[in-house]
Amino acid sequence: MSGTPGTDALWARLSAAARAAVAAVDAERLEWERARLSPERRGAVTEPVYSVRRRFEAWERLGRILEAGPRPDEFYPFSAYENDLDGRDGLAGVMASLPLEARTELAGVLDALDTRFAAATEQDVTGALDPWLRSARGRAPRAHGWWWRVPKSAPW
Repeated sequence: MSGTPGTDALWARLSAAARAAVAAVDAERLEWERARLSPERRGAVTEPVYSVRRRFEAWERLGRILEAGPRPDEFYPFSAYENDLDGRDGLAGVMASLPLEARTELAGVLDALDTRFAAATEQDVTGALDPWLRSARGRAPRAHGWWWRVPKSAPW
């Protein structure tokens, strides 16, 4: 069993229309990622590193990590937290670009993952993460509230 049962179940039940919409987003992302590679390496890359599914999986994994808190057997650096928040920004963009039918299918799981993240974090009212996230927070829309939350039990 993977560490992302919610994402796995979602992908198993996606309609053909939602799969096609996600595939179109992934194809665009693949071309964007390949354009940044040398010509020799482009052909070897056949799927995007930041596919829609991988972004869902990363967000789901973060929820699990935050719920577990610090674990000596699992390394999770602060830079990974920032990357996961950035990945959630990417999901917001993906969701906005999808047709309504596909967005509706994905929204239930994404909402559940957001709720899980919110339960494992609290509002960063003291600015505890400002020294590390200030520039990212400055670029993020206020609606992306995940940037202004701090883990209740930091895993790093």
